[in-house]
Amino acid sequence: LASMKQGKALKEGEREALIRLARRYGPRALREEDAPIEVTRKLLVALLERVDGVPPSLGLAQAAIESAWGTSRFVREGNNLFGHWVFSAAKGITPKLRPKGANYSVARFDDLSESVAGYVTNLNRLWAYGTFRIIRSEMRTNAKDFESLRLARGLERYSERRGAYVRDVQQMIRVNELVKFDALP
Repeated sequence: LASMKQGKALKEGEREALIRLARRYGPRALREEDAPIEVTRKLLVALLERVDGVPPSLGLAQAAIESAWGTSRFVREGNNLFGHWVFSAAKGITPKLRPKGANYSVARFDDLSESVAGYVTNLNRLWAYGTFRIIRSEMRTNAKDFESLRLARGLERYSERRGAYVRDVQQMIRVNELVKFDALP
């Protein structure tokens, strides 16, 4: 972005890296292999909103809730800390209480770090977390540290419980003083 602001052309490696990011985090149309991607200022601004961090306190709170403090069957059998769903039985674990007619499974990961990476990718990419990304982008634009309690407001679509889920995440952060983990180097 600095190069473009100064009117300089991007180096080929920079352009290729941006295209890879657009294919991973961009809108669905950009994630298709055959779709041509033109690196423009508009694309860069969109990627800056989509490719960013998640405060540890927020991830810890959600992992604790979604995995019952790491004790759930989905963590034990599939390293799934965040309740990720998949729609391929071969890639998941069928929930025992899945509603009749539902076709989702809970994702299976090779290790916990893969689950964390999937969580961050989902927040950065899926349409359901657009509000989360807008809040985060406003914080970044205003040079503020990420405030997990405020960011949690953008997670209403993470759970069918909507606002109650957001309040539980915020409560988990407060009660366990998880914000202290955000300041670690």
